[in-house]
Order: sequence, then C-alpha cells, then structure tokens
Amino acid sequence: MEEKPTKKPKKKNLVIIISAIVVTATIIGGSVYLWQKSLKQKRGLEQKLEDLENQDSNIQEENASKDEIFEEESSKPETEDEKDETKNNKYEGWLTYKNEKYGYQIKYPSGAEITEAQRNAFSVTPEELAEGTTIDDVYAKYSGKLCIAINYKDMGYINISAPENKDFAHVICGRTGVAYPTTSKSETLTIDGKKYTAKGYEEKGPGETLNYHNETLAVTLDNETRMEYGAAPDETKTFTDYLTIRKDLLKIVESFERI
Repeated sequence: MEEKPTKKPKKKNLVIIISAIVVTATIIGGSVYLWQKSLKQKRGLEQKLEDLENQDSNIQEENASKDEIFEEESSKPETEDEKDETKNNKYEGWLTYKNEKYGYQIKYPSGAEITEAQRNAFSVTPEELAEGTTIDDVYAKYSGKLCIAINYKDMGYINISAPENKDFAHVICGRTGVAYPTTSKSETLTIDGKKYTAKGYEEKGPGETLNYHNETLAVTLDNETRMEYGAAPDETKTFTDYLTIRKDLLKIVESFERI
C-alpha cells in the first residue's frame, strides 16, 4: 500500500491559532485582573464603611458623654456665691435700703424714694390705751421703720409693713378702699428664695389717669411681713405710663431679703 505524505499545517493557520490563544489568555487574564481589582475595591469600600461606622459610634459616645456631663452640671444646684452673683448682676447699679430693726433689706433704683412712717401716722390700740400707753410710747417702741413707703417715679408705690404691725395695728401701711369697679387679679413672685402669690385688683373708673385706672396687689410673707404694691394716684400719668415702670416695681418687691 502506498503511504500518503502527512500534510504540514500551513503557517497561516498556526498564526491564527497562536493569536486566538493569546487573545483568549488576554481576555481571561483581564477578567481575572478586573475581578481581583473589583474585589480589592469592594474590600476597600467595606473597610472605609467600617471605619466610618466606628467613627460615628465614637462621635455618638463622645456626644453622649458630653450630654451626661452637661446634664450633670445643669442639675447641680446653684451655690450661694452663684446666687449672689446672679442677684448682683440683676440689680447692678441699684441702691440698698437696710431695715436692721426688722431684719430685712431691699434694693431700689435711683428713681425711687423711700420714707419711713412719721409719728403722727401712729395710733394706739384699745388694749394699749387702757394700759396708759401713749402714741409717743408706741412710736419710741416701734419707730418709723415699722412701715416704709417706696415711691417710684410718681407712678408706682410699695409699702412694707413689719410683722409687729399686723392688720395695721399701729400704722396704716397700705390702701384702705376703692371708688370704682374692680377686677380681681393675681401673680406669682419669688421673694427671698420662695414662691408667693400676690393678690389684688385693678380699678377702672371714667378715665385713664391713675386717679381712675390703677391697680393694687399685696403679698404676706411667711413671717407676716406684708408687702403691697401698685399704681400710685396721679392726675397726669396714665395706666399705660405706669405699665412702663411696672417691671422695675416688681424687681424691687422681689429684691426683699432677710438679714
């Protein structure tokens, strides 16, 4: 039998095969590279996300710690020095009246005038009169400091009656009547570190001057000191004028403290 000679692959086919192998390897290698790169980027993003979560957690813990410190500081009661500093700032530039006989002091602005009860304002109770006590005796015993009056800019007034003058036993230390219809009113005050309710009325007559339209409120402290305040009678000033100084009037009342 005659053998046929083996055909050698043509050079062109060999080039095609080699090129196909190279392209395939390149594609596979590129895919592997891209996969590895994507995996690396994914891990990098996951690490960054984890770092951000840790930072956020640390920030939250730090803020929580600051909040706890703030709440702790806020919940601490004011020291006496801090209270004094707050009060001094509130009444900066004001004057101080001290009533050492009846153990209190009160602050007032320069526009206010303070007077003490005069001898001719005193009276004797029936019991004292029966015992032979005279007005001079009563005045010498209690003095004008028993009742003080504060006039503020001819529109506002404050009367402070000491406990020994309860029910105006010796000096009339406040308003005694009204001439026109009234409306009840009240408000809360902080005096010498305690809350009190002042009660009184607003009087409205046929006009807006303080002779017709005014107010009077009073508060009795736990030691029977009585404080009355309101609009002083005046023919020219109006109730609206009075309201412009009312805030300072309340500050005077609330500055009262025992000494």
